[in-house]
Amino acid sequence: MEREEYELLDELDVEEDSSPVTRSSNWDLLGESFTEQIREHVEEHIGAVDRVMHEVVGDNIHLDLFVVPQGRGRDYLTVVTSGLSDKPMSVPKGQEGLRYAELLMRLPPSWPLFRESVKDGRHGWPIDCLKVLARLVGEDDLSLSCGEVVPNGDPPLPYHDSTQLCGVFLTNPRLEHGGLGHKAVGGQSVVNFYEVVPIYVEELLYRQRRGAEALKQRLLGDGRVHVVQPDRDNAAPVRRPFFF
Repeated sequence: MEREEYELLDELDVEEDSSPVTRSSNWDLLGESFTEQIREHVEEHIGAVDRVMHEVVGDNIHLDLFVVPQGRGRDYLTVVTSGLSDKPMSVPKGQEGLRYAELLMRLPPSWPLFRESVKDGRHGWPIDCLKVLARLVGEDDLSLSCGEVVPNGDPPLPYHDSTQLCGVFLTNPRLEHGGLGHKAVGGQSVVNFYEVVPIYVEELLYRQRRGAEALKQRLLGDGRVHVVQPDRDNAAPVRRPFFF
């Protein structure tokens, strides 16, 4: 996966950033307070935003990443996108409430998320993963929804040499305080939040064979919170050879 540059800004610098930003058409519809509403929603249901990763290279979508550090009842970092919902997704008729989405991913509390560290693919691939999903929505008209899987290419390739994870599964976020699932903004518009769970190729195939709910049970069936581990156990059942 090609490395792309991010700049890490502290809270005081975020509002002072003067880099050019191109917002998609629905930004004017939803209003300039949209990003702040997302941040307030994140801080209400997860915790205080410690820092913001601001995308230096931008095109159709300007993507910011809110980083919430570990805290009481949360032994992990949470990274939440802001900017993906600038562009409405194409959805079937009758599902207009799913047009806008943001994503979150949980990482171990010691995961280095700083300007220099994310340039190293060992640490930066989760950030690249979120960015690629945003680009697919912005440029390839991909529609994201709960239960979907998105492979990293065709055929799926590992995000980095340090892991065999090669795709993602989208699911409803499980949080201690609950309520993060969606946020009403801009009158009738609703932003839906999906958790991004990196998965192995065997889990991608299992989703194809058995469906989204079966894979969800394999990954999160006991109610646990999913924290990214590059070398975690594979949740897909072992397919034993059949001998005649």
